[in-house]
Amino acid sequence: MLNGSSGRLAWIELADDHRPARMGVTANGAEKVYTYSDWTEADGLWYAATFTEGESQVVRVSLWEPFVELEDELFEL
Repeated sequence: MLNGSSGRLAWIELADDHRPARMGVTANGAEKVYTYSDWTEADGLWYAATFTEGESQVVRVSLWEPFVELEDELFEL
């Protein structure tokens, strides 16, 4: 739980498998609660494939990796 001078700012609730199940965030005096489910693994990365914002807005997530090619000289000091 994260507390600020005006009260609780954020909290997270873990499931039995230690993954995030619910998270709450307070901004401008209003709390938003997110519920996470359908945990999926792709290339060694686990992510919540579905999350619900509030009571009804369901968002489905799919993992994708953009391919970006950068010139080697960008990394030279």
